Amino acid sequence: MTTATSPKPGKARSRLILLLLFLVFAGPMLVAWLVATNQDWRPPGSVAHGTLVTPIRPLPSLTLKRLDGDPLTLEDLRGQWTLLYIGPSLCGDVCQKNLYNIRQARLALGEDTHRVQRLMVLTDTDHADALARTLTQHEGLLVASAEGGVLSRFLQHFHVTEGDSPEREQRIYTLDPLGNLVLFYEPDADPKGLLKDLERLLKASQVG
Repeated sequence: MTTATSPKPGKARSRLILLLLFLVFAGPMLVAWLVATNQDWRPPGSVAHGTLVTPIRPLPSLTLKRLDGDPLTLEDLRGQWTLLYIGPSLCGDVCQKNLYNIRQARLALGEDTHRVQRLMVLTDTDHADALARTLTQHEGLLVASAEGGVLSRFLQHFHVTEGDSPEREQRIYTLDPLGNLVLFYEPDADPKGLLKDLERLLKASQVG
C-alpha cells in the first residue's frame, strides 16, 4: 500500500512564487480578455450608449503608415484603450466633430487620461496638407494610413452592420488593450454616452 506524501516545503514555496509571478504578469491581460469577451461587462442597471461588437473581433496584424512615414502596427497600440476614428483626409464637419468628441472624452477622464489613446485611420491621403492644419488642434492624436490591399484588409474588420462601408460611415470605434474591437458609435452618437461607456470600461478593467 502506498501513501500520499506532502510536497517538500521548498518545492511548495517555489510553486507559490511561480503562481504569484503568473498572476502579476498575466493577470491584467486576462482581465482585459474577459472584459472584451463578456457581453455583461457593464455594471448592473447600466446601458451601453454605443453598440457592442459580438463575438470578439481581434484586429489583423497589419502595418499602417504614420504621416511621417514610420510604421504603425497592432503591437504599437497594445496596452491602452484606443478611440479609433476612420475617415477621409478632407476633414469636413463630421470628421471635425468626431475628432473633437474623442479628444474631449479622453480629457474628461482626468487621472485615467493616460490609459486611452486616439487614432485616426485615413481612407485616403489626397488632402494631407489641409488635414495638417486640423491636426494642430489635436495634439497627441495618432494618424495613420494604408494603401491598396492593406487598407482593404484593415477596413473589412470594421464591417459591423449588414451592407455597411467603413470608409464612408465615419464611425468611432473602441478597441481594448489587446487590440480587439469592442464598441462602435455612429457619427450622430451622443458624446456624453461615449464618455460614460469609456468610464465603465476603465472601471471594469484596470488594464491599460
